Amino acid sequence: MELCGAFQNRLFLFSCACLSGILFALVWRKYEQTVQISAIRNHYTSALRKSNYNGWLVKQNLTKVFVPEEILRYGEAKQLELESVFLFKSTRVLCLIFVNSHNGAEAVKQTWAKHCNIVTFFGRFVDEKIPVMKVPPVTSFEGFCYAFTHVYHKYNGQFDWIIIADDFTYAIIENLRFYVASLNSSMPYYLGHPVKDFSNLYNVGSAGIVLSKGSFSLLHSVYSTADDCRFKRPPSWYFDQSIGKILHAFNVHPVDTRDPYLRGRFNPFSVETMLIPGSISVFSSYWRTSAFLSEEGMNCCSDRAITFHGLLPSKHYLMEFLQYHLLVFRNSLQGIGNNPPTDQKRSISSKKSSDELDQVGEPFIQLVDRDWVRSSNKKKQKPHKTLVENIWNELFGS
Repeated sequence: MELCGAFQNRLFLFSCACLSGILFALVWRKYEQTVQISAIRNHYTSALRKSNYNGWLVKQNLTKVFVPEEILRYGEAKQLELESVFLFKSTRVLCLIFVNSHNGAEAVKQTWAKHCNIVTFFGRFVDEKIPVMKVPPVTSFEGFCYAFTHVYHKYNGQFDWIIIADDFTYAIIENLRFYVASLNSSMPYYLGHPVKDFSNLYNVGSAGIVLSKGSFSLLHSVYSTADDCRFKRPPSWYFDQSIGKILHAFNVHPVDTRDPYLRGRFNPFSVETMLIPGSISVFSSYWRTSAFLSEEGMNCCSDRAITFHGLLPSKHYLMEFLQYHLLVFRNSLQGIGNNPPTDQKRSISSKKSSDELDQVGEPFIQLVDRDWVRSSNKKKQKPHKTLVENIWNELFGS
């Protein structure tokens, strides 16, 4: 009996020691992640969280001039150089797109790829009309390596930033240019939606990955030819994890790319999934691995969001129409299209002052004092008759 008791005590102590060790390891891993993420918050985060875009425009000897909306729609807009046109010329973006189907490749080509300065398509098939260049599995690092070495040798010096995405992703390239315009693209920037991989972070490929030409050069310094892609052992089979590990060796890390209101710019789900609370399953790795989370619902995504993922080809056309073709005519300086018809304006002008008529786009509603309305209604109301008066009127008339 004594031996059994001693054995049970030792087993209990051993179990307690194991549980304590496991608990300590988990706490230490969480501590490492917290420390690393805290350090990453300071790596270019201030410049990315609150971009000095207006200061950058001043350095370019430029100033903004408001253009009334009716001039853009009905006037000589061709004589103007819009801000988006200037950014298209000054902030050159190369789109490296991995496609999984012919329909997906065609949808991307006809929609958001048109806004890139340079577009390249890679996939497991050949399509000369798009065109698509065939590479090994597109999610593997080998396929990505073939693609980026080809891009580097063919287009080096012709772009400042590169966005890596697939045909399930919709990207708003104008928002990307606005986001990175004030940054020095020669510096190693590595942007996207950071996720945790044990104690390391990397930008997940589904939300799109943006590299400056500085970071792209670092990748090329390690894998410079197609032979390197074939014979050098990659850090990981998946290309997004491999990019993170390669750049980590150069002390280049993912950063918090949320806007000042902590809303996501790079979104790994579609618009409706991000907007509708409860659409992302509680068991999704999104909640467990995302380093920087945003709220569900209307505060999920930045007003200047850059990517959404999980879109079928038909949704690309819908997003393109909503983003670039559907116009809402708002108030403007001159108010063309917002004023009432001439006859109506004449009838109203006799009742309204000139100051009220200058309120372009607002309905002609006269504001009155509610207390005055109540008092006026009381004056107009007939006094209530007593019961005797009502009976007298019924018998003998009013």
